[in-house]
Amino acid sequence: MRASKFARAGENREAEKLLGKLAKIAPDNADIFGLRGTLKVQLGKYLQAVPLLKRALCLDEVNPSTHASLAVAYEGLAKPDKAKRHYLRALELDPGSARTHLNFGALLWQVEEHNSAIEHYERAIELDPEFSEAYGSLAWAMHFAGRIDEALRCGETAVRLDPSSARGHMNLGQFLQANGSIEDAIRHYLKAIDLDARLAEVYKCYAYARSHP
Repeated sequence: MRASKFARAGENREAEKLLGKLAKIAPDNADIFGLRGTLKVQLGKYLQAVPLLKRALCLDEVNPSTHASLAVAYEGLAKPDKAKRHYLRALELDPGSARTHLNFGALLWQVEEHNSAIEHYERAIELDPEFSEAYGSLAWAMHFAGRIDEALRCGETAVRLDPSSARGHMNLGQFLQANGSIEDAIRHYLKAIDLDARLAEVYKCYAYARSHP
C-alpha cells in the first residue's frame, strides 16, 4: 500500500492525506484504520490515535500490530493498565515480535516490575540478536540492578551493533565511568558529541567525568 511506504519514508503528511482519502472509500477496512492510528502514534498524537486503533480492532481483533500500537498510545497517555493489556494481547497473537517485547519491557520497568522487564528485554534479544536497542535497555536494567559488569557488556554490544548511535556511546560512557574507566568513558562521550552535537545530556556526562578523574 502506498500509504505505508510514505510512512516508512517519514513522509507523514502525505501518508495522512492518502489514508484519509482511503478511509472514505473503504470505511470498513481495518488495515487503513490501523495504519492511520499507527501513524498518529508515530507523530505522538496519542489521543487521536486511540479511536482509530480501537476502530481497527473492532474490524479485526486479531491484528497484533494494532494491539501493539494501541498499547504505545495508552502508554503515552499515562494509562499503563490499558497499555499492559494490549501488549499482552499483541504478544499472545505474535509472541515472536522482538519490538513488542522491548516496548512491553520498558513499560514494565516504568511500573517497577523490574524482573519481568528484564525477562522481556532478554526475550527480545533472543528473538533478534542484532537488536541494539534491546541491548541498550537491558544494559540500563543491569546498571540499576547493580550488575555493572553485565551492564558494561550489554552497552558494548549495543554500540558494536549500532556504532552510529550517539546515545549508545553516551550510555556506554556512563557504564564505563561507573566501572572506573574514566578515560574510556570520556572517549565515548566525545564520540557521542561528534555523532550528535545536539544531545544535551552528553555534555553533562562529559563535564562530570572531566571533573572527577
